[in-house]
Amino acid sequence: MIGNGRGEAGPDLRGELSGPGPGGLGHGTSEGPGGPDRPGAAERACAGRRPAWPRKPVRTTILVAALILARGAPVAAQETDGFYVSAATGLTSAFGADVTAFGANHPTRCDRLLYSDPASAPTDAACAAPLASSRQGAYVFDRNSGTAQALALGYATGRLRFEGELLFREQKGAATPFDVGADASLVSKDTEWSALSPPNGDIYSFRSWQVFANAFHAFGGSSGWTPYLGAGAGLAWMDFGFYVEFLRKSVAEGYLEAFGGSRSDPEAAPEWQRAAAGTLSMMDSAVNETAFGYQLLAGLDRALGERAALGFKIRWTSLQTASADLQAKVIRSHEPVHADGRTPFVWEFEFAGMGYLGAALEMSYRF
Repeated sequence: MIGNGRGEAGPDLRGELSGPGPGGLGHGTSEGPGGPDRPGAAERACAGRRPAWPRKPVRTTILVAALILARGAPVAAQETDGFYVSAATGLTSAFGADVTAFGANHPTRCDRLLYSDPASAPTDAACAAPLASSRQGAYVFDRNSGTAQALALGYATGRLRFEGELLFREQKGAATPFDVGADASLVSKDTEWSALSPPNGDIYSFRSWQVFANAFHAFGGSSGWTPYLGAGAGLAWMDFGFYVEFLRKSVAEGYLEAFGGSRSDPEAAPEWQRAAAGTLSMMDSAVNETAFGYQLLAGLDRALGERAALGFKIRWTSLQTASADLQAKVIRSHEPVHADGRTPFVWEFEFAGMGYLGAALEMSYRF
C-alpha cells in the first residue's frame, strides 16, 4: 500500500496511504497540508526514513525450503487432533491506497496572510463563508512491495484447523508526482503548479500489526502433500507517514500569467497573486489507525515427519477504510491556518485500499 501516487483533489490541496507519506499516499487548489519536518526534496532523499528491509533472510529461507521439498520427506499423518504452532515469513504486494480528503477551504484570494494589511483582504460571500467540510479531493497511490512475518497458535481436529495469528508487515515506496488532470476540480489549478516540483505525495514507513482468527479445511493429499483453503478476520493496527505537497509557480515561471497577468509587469497584478507566487502548501503527518479486516488463504503443506510440516501459503487480505484528522504543516508558505488567519488547517483523510497480497513459507509443528 503505499508508495507512489497520482491524485485527484478539490479546491486547495490536492490520490493502494500512495500517489504515506506511511509507502509517499496530492492536489488541490491553494492549500496543501503538512506534518513532521520534511523541508525539501534533497533533504528528504538523504533522510533515509524508509529503511530497506533485509531480503537475504527471506531468500535464504526460501532456498532451504526448496531443497527440503525437492529431496522429499517421510510421509506422515497430518490429521492427528491437537495443538500446533507455526511461523511464516514472506513477501507482500499492496493493493494501492485510495485517499480521500474532506475539509473546509476558501479561495486563495481570501487568505488574509497574503496581504500586507490583513484587514484589506476581501470579505465577500465566498471569503466569509463558514468553514463547512466537504470533499476536497482524492489521491491514488500505486501498489508496492514489502515483507511479512507471522506466528500462529492453533488446534487441529481431523481436516479442520482453527488458529489465532499475529502478523507484522512492512511496505516501502517512493514519492511520485500526482496526475492532477485526473480530478476535474484540479484542472483549473494545473497551470498554477511549478514544473520544477510537480504536486507529489507518499505513504511512507508503513508498518502494521494484525491479529486474525483463521479457520482452515484440508483436502486429501498423497505422498505427504496436503492442500488447504482458509479464511479469517480480525483487526489491523497501521502506522505510517502521509505526505503531499503543492508548490506554486514563481513569478518568473509564469504564475501571474495563470490569471491573465504578466511577469513583465508584476505590479499590475493584485497583491495576493504576487504574494502567492512560489508558495508551498504541504502536509506531512504520522498516521496511527486501526481497521477491521478479513482474508482468504490457500496453501500446500509437505509432511516432514509425524509432527512437523513445511508449506507454502498465499493470502488475500482486505482492510476497511481508516480515517484520520491531520493538520497541515504549511499553507501557502505561512502558518497552517485557514484564510481567516487563525483557524488551524485540519482536514480529515480516509485511507481505503490498504490491503495486500502475500506469499510465504510456513513451518508448523503439532504437539
